[in-house]
Amino acid sequence: MKRTTILLGMLTCVFLLSPLADATTLTFDSLAGDVDSPYTEGGFTLTATEDSSFFAFEPSDVFDYTGSGALINQYSTATFLTAADGSLFNLAAIDLSEGYGGDGVYETSITFIGMYGDGSTVSQDVTTDGSFGNETFFFNDDFTGLASVSFGDGEYLQFDNIVANPVPEPAGILLLGMGLVALTGASRRVKNK
Repeated sequence: MKRTTILLGMLTCVFLLSPLADATTLTFDSLAGDVDSPYTEGGFTLTATEDSSFFAFEPSDVFDYTGSGALINQYSTATFLTAADGSLFNLAAIDLSEGYGGDGVYETSITFIGMYGDGSTVSQDVTTDGSFGNETFFFNDDFTGLASVSFGDGEYLQFDNIVANPVPEPAGILLLGMGLVALTGASRRVKNK
């Protein structure tokens, strides 16, 4: 019985932590210069609205490079994040920096708007500290089960290290549940013998 309880506990932990293991981090490290919109990486697509495009900074961009590859929406229009296959996803975190490291660095407020599959929305505001360089911002639990997220409309900012993960498929949850029921039944048979 003790062994079964431990095994069930381990399986539960694997189930609860599996969405974190499936998380994708969009790093943009292989990019440099102009980047077409839409841009797809790691199963997610970024789209710059109003015929804008992206620009990727690299180490040679001395005053603008934050220390890792980052994108900027060239016309500071809204940027949309979606799953490339159209499925729902969770947004966990993003690194943001002011647009340039030269003159004129200032605090910037950015509104992230998440849209659910039913068309309803959720929003979260973040504010950069006004010092050039990446800051990590985490999203609250409302940013789960999203069809899309938009951000940066009217703001000139760099973004990097977007952490997102697909919503687990109902079939996978059902399969895990059936496995746990089978395990429980098997342990009871062994105990009764």
